[in-house]
Amino acid sequence: VVLALLGDFITGQIHGAANAEKNQLPPTEAIVFAQNHLIAGIDLLLAHTDYTLTIPCKMGNHGRTTDKSRFGGENGHSYEYLMYLHLRAYFRTEPRVTFIVDDSYHTYLPVYNEVLRFHHGHAIQSQGGIGGIFPATYRKIHNWNKAQHATKDIFGHHHQYLDGGNFHCNGSLIGFDGRAEALAYGYEPPQQTLLLIDKKRGQTCKWPVLVAR
Repeated sequence: VVLALLGDFITGQIHGAANAEKNQLPPTEAIVFAQNHLIAGIDLLLAHTDYTLTIPCKMGNHGRTTDKSRFGGENGHSYEYLMYLHLRAYFRTEPRVTFIVDDSYHTYLPVYNEVLRFHHGHAIQSQGGIGGIFPATYRKIHNWNKAQHATKDIFGHHHQYLDGGNFHCNGSLIGFDGRAEALAYGYEPPQQTLLLIDKKRGQTCKWPVLVAR
């Protein structure tokens, strides 16, 4: 089982100090809160299944400590990067869990005949045009594939549950909020994405995992 942690587990303070004070928790307390929930979820899977877990970890833009994204040194300014290192250390003696915490924007993972490319998604900017993020995403994927090919991109960031054929945009845990309304994403409940990839047939199913708020 591939359990992708795609970032933005906290709201952070990227929209200004004033907005940060309105968050339920400040960044350090929020990241510990998120970390504890992730540990509980992984422990639940280990206790009630015989799965082995491969966990790609990507940094979101909301977990950063800088005003703007720094793609060249993103990890060193990310609360989430620190959280992923803590999670990897916590499960270091569990043979059924493998964390992938790398320094690049992309993480490539072969799954049967597929090559999945994981990233947070904040390198994709739609500019608000017709078609939403689809045109910009297809252009990015085309150019990324020139360097290293992947059959599917899997990312989040855009607060939308979308299937583009060669990409999946994960839903948002925070659900419909002020940002989603301002950017006209349309209403969606809090949700995540579950994919089933068959060994012979490739992807055969996709489900929204609805999250109670």
